[in-house]
Amino acid sequence: MFAHTTGNTGVGLALAIGVLVTGAAIPTITKTHAPVRTLSGESVKLGDGTVRTYLTMDGDQPLELGVAISKAAMASLPQAHGTEAHVPGHSFFPNILPLPKDNPTPFRMVELDWNPLGHEPDGVYTKPHFDFHFYTIDRAEWEQITPENPEFQAKGLRMPPAEYVPAGYISPAPMVIPKMGLHWVNPMSPELSQGKPFGATFIYGSWDGQFIFAEPMITKQFIEETADFTADVPTAAKYAVAGYHPSKYRIRFDEASQEYRIAITGFMKK
Repeated sequence: MFAHTTGNTGVGLALAIGVLVTGAAIPTITKTHAPVRTLSGESVKLGDGTVRTYLTMDGDQPLELGVAISKAAMASLPQAHGTEAHVPGHSFFPNILPLPKDNPTPFRMVELDWNPLGHEPDGVYTKPHFDFHFYTIDRAEWEQITPENPEFQAKGLRMPPAEYVPAGYISPAPMVIPKMGLHWVNPMSPELSQGKPFGATFIYGSWDGQFIFAEPMITKQFIEETADFTADVPTAAKYAVAGYHPSKYRIRFDEASQEYRIAITGFMKK
């Protein structure tokens, strides 16, 4: 026996009875899913090629936020001394890369630094390498991280609360770097704890008591010799900027586009 129904439920009842009588299948309604898509930032010239940011999305979920370096650019990187604007005595080539417009992550800007001579500490990071800085601050605030700022040292040395520090990370040298802030490293990284040759590592940076960048730091050689590499990234219990934060980083060569792609990935909403 069917219970008494009101309103449009009678339509559903009639359909059910019709199915019982005719044996016809009940029509199903499938929910469509937005396809995985990749958004691109504006390309910037590097050597004889280009470099750009990209963002891969699965619906509303970010999968990868990365930097794509063309094969032509990698083969023609500048080798002379670069700028010393950021760090006195440290020669490197900085590149500010526009992010894709529809970016749901908390990262607001990317700076790619090419270090043809590496940098300190000697014997560890003195190899030709890239610093991939993914910043959670905007360009205007980034511009304030300069010795001309009367609060430069005070803000630079202001430590984030312990619960915001990524697991296992320390700041071994209280040196405030212009346009960067204070660097934090994992002392258990192979190049620091085991004396192994530096190939790829992950660094964080803070400014004014808050972590402001995540940084895969990778040698040119490691990138060129890597087909596809993914490593876990230590994370924090809390984040000052809410949103999607990475738990991994990835290095690979994309045959279709002939690009080296270096990305933060494994995003978790914090």
